[in-house]
Amino acid sequence: MDSTVAASPLMATILDSIPIPIFFKDEHGRYLSCNTSYESFFGISRQEMAGKTVHELFAPSYADKFREMDLQLYNTPGVQMYEGRVLNADAENREVIFHKATFCRPDGEIAGIVGVVLDSTQLKETEKKLLGVKTSFNRIFDAIPDLVSVVDRDLRIIYSNWNGGFDYVPEEVRASDCHCYEAYYPEQGKPCDECHLEKVFSTGRPVVTEKYNPRVGYLEIYAFPVLDDDGTVIMATEYLRNINSRKKAADALRQANHILEAIINASPLAIIALDSDINLTLWNDAAEEMFGWKREEVLYKPYPIVPEDRDGEVLKNVRQLNKGKVCRAHETQRKKKDGTLIDVSLSTAVMPGPDGGTIGYMAILSDITENKRAQRELRESEANYRAIFDAANDAIFVLDVETGNILDVNRKLCEMYGYSREETLLLTIEDLSAGEGPYNQENALKQIRKARDNVSHLFEWIAKDRSGRRFWVEVNMRGAVLRGKQRALAVVRDITERKEAMEALRESEERFRQIFEEDEDAALILAPATFAIVDANAAAVRMFGHTKKEIRKSPLSFFMSEEEFHKVSETFLPAESVTETRSRTYRIDRVAIVSRNGKELVTSVRGKIMRSQGNNYIYCTFRDITEKLRLKEERKRIEEKLLQTNKMTALGTLASGIAHEINNPNNYILSTSQFLHEAWKDIEQILMEYGRENGEFTIGGLPDKEAGEVIPKLLVSLEEGSVRIKNIVEGLKNFARQEKQPYRTVIDVNMAVRASVNLLGNQIRKYTDNFFCTLDENVPKVEGSFQQIEQVILNLTINALQSLPNKNSGVYLSTFYDRKAHQVWIRVRDQGTGIPRELQSRIMEPFFTTRSDQGGTGLGLSICYSIIKKHQGTIEYESDLRLGTTFTVRLPVYGAKL
Repeated sequence: MDSTVAASPLMATILDSIPIPIFFKDEHGRYLSCNTSYESFFGISRQEMAGKTVHELFAPSYADKFREMDLQLYNTPGVQMYEGRVLNADAENREVIFHKATFCRPDGEIAGIVGVVLDSTQLKETEKKLLGVKTSFNRIFDAIPDLVSVVDRDLRIIYSNWNGGFDYVPEEVRASDCHCYEAYYPEQGKPCDECHLEKVFSTGRPVVTEKYNPRVGYLEIYAFPVLDDDGTVIMATEYLRNINSRKKAADALRQANHILEAIINASPLAIIALDSDINLTLWNDAAEEMFGWKREEVLYKPYPIVPEDRDGEVLKNVRQLNKGKVCRAHETQRKKKDGTLIDVSLSTAVMPGPDGGTIGYMAILSDITENKRAQRELRESEANYRAIFDAANDAIFVLDVETGNILDVNRKLCEMYGYSREETLLLTIEDLSAGEGPYNQENALKQIRKARDNVSHLFEWIAKDRSGRRFWVEVNMRGAVLRGKQRALAVVRDITERKEAMEALRESEERFRQIFEEDEDAALILAPATFAIVDANAAAVRMFGHTKKEIRKSPLSFFMSEEEFHKVSETFLPAESVTETRSRTYRIDRVAIVSRNGKELVTSVRGKIMRSQGNNYIYCTFRDITEKLRLKEERKRIEEKLLQTNKMTALGTLASGIAHEINNPNNYILSTSQFLHEAWKDIEQILMEYGRENGEFTIGGLPDKEAGEVIPKLLVSLEEGSVRIKNIVEGLKNFARQEKQPYRTVIDVNMAVRASVNLLGNQIRKYTDNFFCTLDENVPKVEGSFQQIEQVILNLTINALQSLPNKNSGVYLSTFYDRKAHQVWIRVRDQGTGIPRELQSRIMEPFFTTRSDQGGTGLGLSICYSIIKKHQGTIEYESDLRLGTTFTVRLPVYGAKL
């Protein structure tokens, strides 16, 4: 007899003898079969459920959960266990544990799910932990017609009947002269690693082999060569016969045995088998764990676990089984290896042989010792229930989850509502509620029914006591099984004072929010440790140029440089206690921030640590002082200019007096030196005559000949020195002179620049190889003195040339027309050594010079300043020891309104 047929009745008998509901599904979630316990538990026959899904057999609320867990198991193969609720055949809600596992075909692909349903309703009450069982079942595929194909040496299909399950190949591929592997294995992209067709072409001999096609299944392949007249292999023909039936028949037998072995080994219950002589033939892992005997100690030996006083029970059970009766969930005792007795639940069934006779007995045992103990403890705990219930400090309702009726209340609830327990049991939830809006019986019932799923949920409610006083309560509603029935427990706490405090806090926060938003300074609320921006007001949005949402997402460091952020963070993280910190106000006079458009703003920052809802925050304001600082700097510059003007005026007055006092005696020196210079010619003749007559003599201690050479030079030096004094005095007078009439000559500034450059040719070549003159051809005319403007250009250019450290450094002379200010600019920039900062305030003073050893008089810049002032212009400078100095002369355009 076929072994598969023999194994099927045996497995069916074993499954039907198991008191636990067992079911099988295919890889698509369709039910394949189940055992008798499953039929009894759900009231559904295996014929009725075969081929259907959970959504066709169960209510949506259950079916959705079952399908979701199936999909998880398909995605992550293995063993799965989870808890749920179902309706049994008597329409009772039962707590169950699903223990499921995937089983696979020999090729490793998932073939389906085997599942065990353990009724844990009573076990949940007694804290009994059950495990699921593991099984699998498989279907044998129908035979598929055969395929015949002819391919050329390039493995391109010349002909194919496309039978044998290859109808998945698209029409456009069939017609495209494609390679065989492109048609049969479109994802592969290359010939098989062991290609039977290539072997035919290389050897010229037929090849018989087997392959597996994921879309078709197992194939037996016979490939042979097609020869031309010369005996050359030009094509190959392959005949593919589907052998899935043969493969699957062999696999089915192995799989049935594997399923049976998997069920037995994975079962959390002890499963044993006895032959007709009551000797053990099967002893699973759970039996080893439950009773202590190893498999090799008990197999093929007499049944060892029956206590001596219960031998008659075993014989009685055997007689009942032989009469066709099945024993299910019989509570008894069995013996462990150490001699101790344990309470067990016993289910037994006959194992029929191939001829229908009895070949042995199956028994499944579960340890219910803990269950029995828990039941005893439960009975004992009932006595303590009322004492604990009434001792609770919160009011407690016990409610019917379906009707909402009040079934029990504790002492605290009676005190809170002002009713006795007997009076309360006659009331409804609405009698103890505001009775308006959502606080009525209908909405209360919705909250109560949520507890049917044993989900705890918290909500607030307006209650009413016996006097009619309304007050806020917090209700924690959850489901509970009390005395075997599903109930709802509502734990009620008076939160009137907390609600009042929260309302006061809300009003305080609203006032703060109004002040915060209306603050004219940009205000931020920062987290102290990270300086994350918690909130920003409208002024901050305007200052930073970002939306409030963008500001909140950005750290404070985003709006300032690293140096500025360090300054802020160091200020707001003092090493002080929280109390001291909160009492201080922090100030930073200048912090530069950058707005969205890249504009830098200078702000003054004020901050204070504040506390809200148990957390510390930094309340920080930014006041834009950019314009204030600009005005302050502008005022400083104006004051410096006024100071310089006053200084120049005072120096002019002083210079005028000094010039007058020096000029008179210098005129005497000059006229005398000129007279002596002329007289020396006559004196020299007399001295020469005297020397011829009297020989050598001395004049002022010098020999006459040496004196004749030195004295003319001294007289010339005396005259030149006097002229130099005269020039200095003249410069002082020019500096101090106040013109009564403004200059009326119209001057071309570019012409004055060109004339100056021509005069300075030698000087330029002496000091630099990089002299650049850039003239704005659109420069308009100015009014004044051509010679004096030329003198200014000469003085500034000579100063620039003399400041250069070497001839590679440059001087840049340029003109520019400022249309907005109606001014003509003359700019002289050098790459010289620059003017030290401590000397910059003195460079316009008369006689101040840093080149006195080189003949500098210190009058050049002071005279330039005086000339430009008389032309109603300005002269300014910038100097850096690394970059050099730039002088800028600004003259009003001729005809412009000043």
